[in-house]
Amino acid sequence: MDERAGRTLIVGLGSPILRDDAIGLHVARVLADLLPEHRFSVVEAGAAGLRLLLLLEGWERAVVIDALREPLDPHADLCPGRLNRLSLDQLHSTLTLNTSHEASLADTLALGRMMGMDLPGELLIFGIEVEDPFTFSEEMSAGVTERVEAIAREIAGHCLHALGASAHSA
Repeated sequence: MDERAGRTLIVGLGSPILRDDAIGLHVARVLADLLPEHRFSVVEAGAAGLRLLLLLEGWERAVVIDALREPLDPHADLCPGRLNRLSLDQLHSTLTLNTSHEASLADTLALGRMMGMDLPGELLIFGIEVEDPFTFSEEMSAGVTERVEAIAREIAGHCLHALGASAHSA
């Protein structure tokens, strides 16, 4: 039996050496302890684009978590540690999911589908606003660090409720 059947892939994105950019990785580590292993597979990844596409292949459901370098609302102030649920067309401000070096997640998924890849039909995307994603450091800023547990609990709630209904009907 395929280990992906009936389960959801959770991908925490970021760089462990770029201060707050590591938020997706830290949240994924907490989620690995919060979510039942028989329903969720949690991985950490340092890249998006085509490498992320290969991670997503074969999963029915997936959740992607990344750092946001600016608020979604252009009229709002940046609030480090604020969790945002994103649609594919809102990915312009995520750090890993949309870089000048790789295709955006929306473009990558479209390409994968055109190539006939088996990609998730359900995809939740979370962006976490961060203070300093560009400084070389293995420590996140205090405001972001203190929110990791709460962010992970909120995402776990979304995963268990939003994705749980479809997982039980599978």
